[in-house]
Amino acid sequence: MRSFLPLVATGLILLPHAVGANVYPLTTWQNIAWCGGDYASCQKTQYVKEEHELVIVDLYETSAATIRSLKSRAGKPDRLVICYYSAGTYEAWRPDANAFSDDVLGNKMSGWDERWLKITSALPKVKELMGGRLDYAVEQGCDGVEPDNVDCYDNSACRNGEAKASVRSAQIEYNEWTASAAHSRGLLVGLKNSLDLVSTLQPHYDFAVNEECQTWDECEMLLPFLNNNKAVLQTEYENVNSVCAKLANGDQGATTFSTLISKNSLWEACPYGATPTPQGQQPPPPPRTPAPTAVPTSAPTTPPTRAPTSPPTSTPTQTPAVPPQGPSSPSTGRTNVYPLTTWQNIAWCGGDYSSCQKTQYVKEEHELVIVDLYETSAATIRSLKSRAGKPDRLVICYYSAGTYEAWRPDANAFSDDVLGNKMSGWDERWLKITSALPKVKELMGGRLDYAVEQGCDGVEPDNVDCYDNSACRNGEAKASVRSAQIEYNEWTASAAHSRGLLVGLKNSLDLVSTLQPHYDFAVNEECQTWDECEMLLPFLNNNKAVLQTEYENVNSVCAKLANGDQGATTFSTLISKNSLWEACPYGATPTPQGQQPPPPPRTPAPTAVPTSAPTTPPTRAPTSPPTSTPTQTPAVPPQGPSSPSTGRTNVYPLTTWQNIAWCGGDYSSCQKTQYVKEEHELVIVDLYETSAATIRSLKSRAGKPDRLVICYYSAGTYEAWRPDANAFSDDVLGNKMSGWDERWLKITSALPKVKELMGGRLDYAVEQGCDGVEPDNVDCYDNSACRNGEAKASVRSAQIEYNEWTASAAHSRGLLVGLKNSLDLVSTLQPHYDFAVNEECQTWDECEMLLPFLNNNKAVLQTEYENVNSVCAKLANGDQGATTFSTLISKNSLWEACPYGATPTPQGQQPPPPPRTPAPTAVPTREPAPAPTPVPTPAPTVAPTPAPTAAPTPAPTAAPTAATTAPNNGGVPVPSRIQWQNMAWCGGDGTSCMQTKYVRDADDLVIVDLFDTSADTISSLKKRPGQKDRIIICYYSAGTFENWREDKRSFPASVKGKKMGDWPGEKWLDILNEDSRDIIKGIMTRRLDLAVQKGCDGVEPDNVDCYANKRCRQGASAEHVRQAQIVYNSWTAVQADRRYLLIGLKNALELIPDLLGMYDFAINEGCQAYQECGLLTRFLEKGKAVLHVEYENVNKVCSRRDNADYGSASFSTKIAKNSLWKDC
Repeated sequence: MRSFLPLVATGLILLPHAVGANVYPLTTWQNIAWCGGDYASCQKTQYVKEEHELVIVDLYETSAATIRSLKSRAGKPDRLVICYYSAGTYEAWRPDANAFSDDVLGNKMSGWDERWLKITSALPKVKELMGGRLDYAVEQGCDGVEPDNVDCYDNSACRNGEAKASVRSAQIEYNEWTASAAHSRGLLVGLKNSLDLVSTLQPHYDFAVNEECQTWDECEMLLPFLNNNKAVLQTEYENVNSVCAKLANGDQGATTFSTLISKNSLWEACPYGATPTPQGQQPPPPPRTPAPTAVPTSAPTTPPTRAPTSPPTSTPTQTPAVPPQGPSSPSTGRTNVYPLTTWQNIAWCGGDYSSCQKTQYVKEEHELVIVDLYETSAATIRSLKSRAGKPDRLVICYYSAGTYEAWRPDANAFSDDVLGNKMSGWDERWLKITSALPKVKELMGGRLDYAVEQGCDGVEPDNVDCYDNSACRNGEAKASVRSAQIEYNEWTASAAHSRGLLVGLKNSLDLVSTLQPHYDFAVNEECQTWDECEMLLPFLNNNKAVLQTEYENVNSVCAKLANGDQGATTFSTLISKNSLWEACPYGATPTPQGQQPPPPPRTPAPTAVPTSAPTTPPTRAPTSPPTSTPTQTPAVPPQGPSSPSTGRTNVYPLTTWQNIAWCGGDYSSCQKTQYVKEEHELVIVDLYETSAATIRSLKSRAGKPDRLVICYYSAGTYEAWRPDANAFSDDVLGNKMSGWDERWLKITSALPKVKELMGGRLDYAVEQGCDGVEPDNVDCYDNSACRNGEAKASVRSAQIEYNEWTASAAHSRGLLVGLKNSLDLVSTLQPHYDFAVNEECQTWDECEMLLPFLNNNKAVLQTEYENVNSVCAKLANGDQGATTFSTLISKNSLWEACPYGATPTPQGQQPPPPPRTPAPTAVPTREPAPAPTPVPTPAPTVAPTPAPTAAPTPAPTAAPTAATTAPNNGGVPVPSRIQWQNMAWCGGDGTSCMQTKYVRDADDLVIVDLFDTSADTISSLKKRPGQKDRIIICYYSAGTFENWREDKRSFPASVKGKKMGDWPGEKWLDILNEDSRDIIKGIMTRRLDLAVQKGCDGVEPDNVDCYANKRCRQGASAEHVRQAQIVYNSWTAVQADRRYLLIGLKNALELIPDLLGMYDFAINEGCQAYQECGLLTRFLEKGKAVLHVEYENVNKVCSRRDNADYGSASFSTKIAKNSLWKDC
């Protein structure tokens, strides 16, 4: 974390060496403070060349004389010298280190010999220390500073268990103070990394410094600096040509970044092909007002026109935790809505509008009610306010602030120039908040005036998240639309307050940190379902209510809330029940509003419309369906009417089926009804090649439930031979699809038109009598020809929106719908789809990714282009997927099913199918594992549609380069009662047992440490003269980060969880988050490859029982984590097997029934001590060893091994003695 950045002052205060100096984009620069090697390798002035206009130096490693000499350039403007220092950590080698008392020091910084500073509990002291560093920068003659390590909120070690939201708030305050304190001393200042704070902090800073935004696909987030004529000093640790080519193409950021790439541990600039205009010839920057000499509480840069989150400069001591809201509520005098307010919603609900808009649902105890602004009369509003003998009820009026609704009484006032694209799933149109914002504000001002006339106490403006919806953005950059959204939402709050109205922020979770100070309460749909409730805590922390709704079972939701699993027990949550709302039985009556302590006094907000500074996109984007409308689609959305012919609303696992739409040969070879047999319960046909009469005839089965007919069509490509081809205009057609005579459709720039075309195809499917559809080619994001240079993250976001729309549009027409391929979207889209269709997940070792469908009792219709026997053997063995897949294999260009050995019950009689026992198959290293009991997959973490993921996609698994044959034991499981030794770990300090002298001739197996044991040692340990070679098992941790391992730099902060108990330097890994799990898999793949390279015969992955550890679970339910652990451990076993490595299951006793078939032996610590040894006997029953250790007296352990509670004489047991191991 060592980077310095170019300073781009926008007019700044007086600089020590020049007045009004500025750093423009494309400034040429050098960095001699830090580089890709050790510090000393780059801290040399000879690397600064004459053309460099700016140089970053280390504040403490560079003398004042050197700084003066670096500034001078003969015949050219002076060079800017920026001084690097750490603003967020303690470095023991700095000259001011003694000034840092223990009360400011936090946890160790992973990977560096530094400690984080406590910016929440000790911020005043931290500011005092850093003020001294800034004073020293002035004394040294620095022109500016690069404060490093200013992202504590994004690092779990620094947060140390505090809520991310509260640490983030402290970070913003500290970073704004840093900018202000630098400016007050005449110093330029750069913002280092901290990309998700750019939107908030850019107005306060003069330039940006960034490391590796290209590698992590985050460069777009820095554009607000460039848009404000400020430099981005950016560094990468990659090959120069590769990085520069990306920049020149605009793939990873802007060609106006000032990028340096690490080369031979130094820095080299991109050869842009053009020399930027020297600074001396740049046009002058806008004038800037000098800062006062006293340190202000906000930056003296051109002040942001939106309200900063730091204290206002007018009253430095004031804390605007609850900012001005204007006059209080007309009827109650309230200026806030308190947490745990009891409420009712009769404006919108889970059913149709009319079902909930009835005053009889409002009960006496309700302190607040939401009504529809236009559907509720002033008289009704007045009557709703009154409560006999109690404080008046608050009435909040709902209206749409972001869409046009043709049925509203003011609809005629909306001219065409404010109307955007149709809103997916609703008969509304988005409003153009970028090009027509003044007109939109005028229209909404009228609605707010009407709310006052009606007597509303406050308003709930809906659909205020255009930036997060591609149809609304209509091709505009997400960052610019997000900036406009912030401006509009701030104006809405100000305009409401100026009229004496309370105002709530609806959804828009990634804007909460910016907008919470402007709003009086929050309204949210389904933060539990999408695991986002934590993002709403800033409202609760500021004594403001969260009015939260879920479309789930009351008891389930309330139990989660009561446990604190999914948010705060102080949420005011309603759950949809029979299309109405019911509250959680919290078990305690909140204090009535009238008895609440009064909120702090508030100054009325100015009515002037603020202008928000350009902002960047959030670091993640929700993958949930658009939540902006009143009757948002639930997490498991309604699937519309059931199948027309069968009444079914699902396709069950193990459905027997046939595919006559497409096959391994030419289309015509398979499109014949004679291939459909009587036992087939489902058939896929081509939508356009199959007549309505044929579809009707295919449905009928004498004496059996009707067959489901699923109609195939391409949802993502143009096929010139289709009857509707003429409707596809050039503006929707993209590049040619590799290998097919088709063209991709432009789902980013032309999505509304694409939806219109596909709506026609769905209508035709209904006309033809199809029961469902199989939309193909719905993975544009994963194909470079389709993306055509667009960022993968943005195309993936558009794909999710399109695929969700497809499911919704199909369901609204009474059609079932299947998700085709698109495996890395399964976790997000499975709740919206009724079954999956897959090609070749076995071939590509991806079948595991389809398990969420099976876990939710939905079929996987899977095809392979391989030999039938080979594929079916894999399935029966459970190696490559689930025995409950419905798999067809291409044979002679047709399809043949796996011989499962049993005929499934017909659909009409099918209960949720039980797990199946696979047919026995002679496979040497694995026997079938029973399928896990299906457990509903938790709703996907929102997270947001991955705004650019801060981690590179793990490289594909490399084929093993060694050990291409079965290991020493001939490929069979490790036999029981094997003689062995463990020199990887023991009861002592770890080094006491890592000595080969403890390995005896009799030992058939030895466990060694993967990293601490050389390939030569492993080779020598294998050899036993005159005896069979030993089996060498290599230990590594699969579930924790260890800060001493050679690959420690591979672990980004995002994958690290809490500290592991009493083990120093170890932290649990986050296997719950899908993005984190992908990164972890990439790292562990490389560890398994290392095991092959070193000649290991097998592996012992440790710490694979996160579900059993409260710190690792981090608040998630044990069952949720258990399911994730099964998936991860299964993946690990498959990866080991692919490399011909034996694998042992370490501890994790509760997972034995699920994983027994995939593992070759067990390793256990302390089953006697915990009386759990009986659980391990299933390994013995399969002829597999149990390598068992105890930390007790030898005689005691060995004497009771035949007691059922304590194990078996067939265990290979060792006992710790003098920190070594002894046999029984």
